[in-house]
Order: sequence, then C-alpha cells, then structure tokens
Amino acid sequence: MFKEIRKMHISCERNLLKNAIDQVSKAISSKQALPILGHILFEANDNKLKLTASSLDIGITCIIPIEELREEGSTTCSAKVIANIVNSLPQGLINLDTDSNVNSELTVSNESSTFKVMTLPSEEFPKSIKPQNCNSINMTAEEFCSIINKVTIAVANSNETRPSMLGVSMSFNPSEIIFASTDGKRLSKLTVPYENTNNELKQIIVPGKPLSELSKILDKEQNLAIHYSKTHIFVASDNMSFFCKLLDTSFPDYERVIPKTFKSTCKVGRESFMATIRRVMIMAKDKDIPDVIKFSFGSDSILLTSETNSVGSAEERIGAIYQGEPLEIAFNGNYILDVLRVLENEEIVIQLQDNKSSIAVKENEDDSSFIYICMPVRTR
Repeated sequence: MFKEIRKMHISCERNLLKNAIDQVSKAISSKQALPILGHILFEANDNKLKLTASSLDIGITCIIPIEELREEGSTTCSAKVIANIVNSLPQGLINLDTDSNVNSELTVSNESSTFKVMTLPSEEFPKSIKPQNCNSINMTAEEFCSIINKVTIAVANSNETRPSMLGVSMSFNPSEIIFASTDGKRLSKLTVPYENTNNELKQIIVPGKPLSELSKILDKEQNLAIHYSKTHIFVASDNMSFFCKLLDTSFPDYERVIPKTFKSTCKVGRESFMATIRRVMIMAKDKDIPDVIKFSFGSDSILLTSETNSVGSAEERIGAIYQGEPLEIAFNGNYILDVLRVLENEEIVIQLQDNKSSIAVKENEDDSSFIYICMPVRTR
C-alpha cells in the first residue's frame, strides 16, 4: 500500500516522468467540478512512484521506477503546471521534494533549475475505484488497441438526445464478444472469438472517447486484465490501470441496418484508394455538404469526382476489380478514409446494393468478423 503522508523526497528520470504525466493527464476533464480534479496525485513508496489522475468518471494510474528514494510520501499538484515544468527540463534526473513544514509546496528541481509548485493535500484526492463483483477477460494490449481503433471510428462526437451513440457496445455471447458503435450515419461492428463462462452481464456500453485515449497510452507488448461490472470497466497492465464509468442507456438495434444481401462487389488497393480520396477531397469544399465525393464504379476502375462552384473540380480514376452493374454513389470522403486507416489488408472489399443504399466495407469478402456500414450522401 502507498502511504498517505505528505513528506516526499525522490528523484526520477525525466523522460519516464514526462510520459507518466502525459498518460494520466488524459483522465482530466477540461471542466473540473473541484480544484483537486485538475491535480495529479503523486505517491512514492517501495522505489516506485505512482501517479493518478481522475475526473471521477474516468481514472488513470501509472507507475514508474524511482532512481533515488530519500523519503516516502505523497502530494498533489496541478497537472498542467507539472507537465509544463517537466516538458521544459532537459533529460536527466528530476527531484520531487515536499517539506512537512511547508505543506502547500512541491519543489521540482534539477542541477540548475528550481520550481516551487502549490499543492493540495493528498487526502483530498478521490479514492480510486476498485473492481468488485466483476466479470473478467484477458487479451494482449495489441489486440485490444486494434479492436478499439476499429470500433471507435463510428462513435458520435456529440449527441445529447441519444447518448448511446457516444459509446461502444460490448455484447457477450458464450463464444464471442461483439463490439459495435454507430453515429446514425455509419456503423462499425467487430466480432472477436472468446470463451465466456458464467457471464451474467450480456451487454455494456463504454464511452468511446476514453477508449480512444486509452489505446494511445497502452504498451502494445503487455497483457491486459479487463474487468467489467454493471457500472464500470477496468483495464490493467503491469504498470498502468484505467477505469471508466459506463453509459447507463440502451444501445440501438444495429443489426437491422446491416444489409442482408448485395448486388455488387468491388476490390481495390487500400493505400492507393486512400491517396486518391485525399487528393479528390481537395476540391470538395461545398459549405452545405462538405467533403462529398462521387464514386463511379465500373468493370475495371472507380472514377472519383468532386466539384465546388466557387473552387473548382477534381477527378481521378483508380484501378479496381468490380463485379456488378455500373453504379454512381456519393459519400462523405472522411467516412471512407476513417475505415481505410484502421484496416490492415493491402486490398479491401466494398459491397454495394444501389445508389441509395448503404455500402459495406470489409477486409475479406468471405470474412464478416469486421464490417463497416456507411450511408450515402444525397447530392444536388
């Protein structure tokens, strides 16, 4: 256990401290209900420094080694202030010192610089939420990050009327976990084989933004223990832990928007398709329907076009393998780029019905473990 005392005298390697501060700071909200929620809790014990930040709904803890432990203890200080200080200092040891006679200061120093930072008592920092009565799954951080990257692309940026669209649904079946997100215009669904035993919870909804932030700080080489209850999800590795409050709402019935059959199929190189979309989008500047590109599918190519009256137009043809009747359909180019960025195959598959129906994007025609559904845009 980390001791809850004020006095602390330690030295840490600058880069490790910087990375830990950057990681835990992702839990801090831009709008804090209490001053302490803008602080990082520092706890030194047993040659380890534990850093924790929390918004009450989200919490992140990171543990780094201490190079020199002169006295164990704890304190808190402004995340923004300590980040600015550590970022400004060169590589080397950084000293963190508190004095029991001056309870409101943390001294941050190296060989040539000294900063006195105002603090708040560590006892005021909210207690960490621990997993209780939870179900558990285990997977590598690399696999979990790949899942997060694929399913969070369809999470809505904001939706006050349908908060479920701000989250990722995790549905637990006996032999698989289904991850899904939708913003009403597109859907991302990923099915992962996993043996679930004695699982009373059938579905949880995890806020999408914290998941995206988590994927940026996980060490891909580590294994994860993931625990979840009716109210929270917890993710832990050897030197990091994360908790997040779940969304208390129902998720849309997304299966009904997935087309059962398609009339046409197109195979195209992923990297070249992305590059073509980016170039054609340069001229897609219509203020009413921005970033819209028309895709004309033919037997051996796709013609991409965009036009804005006040700017100009662009067109580019890319080679493809297309089976079906010629078809012209328009999409927000960013929505197509989003899925292409997270796929891994060199060649991807697009399945189409008609110019008014949603398309499906997959990595393989016969593999539906991942499917991305995108609605077309009506053009004038």
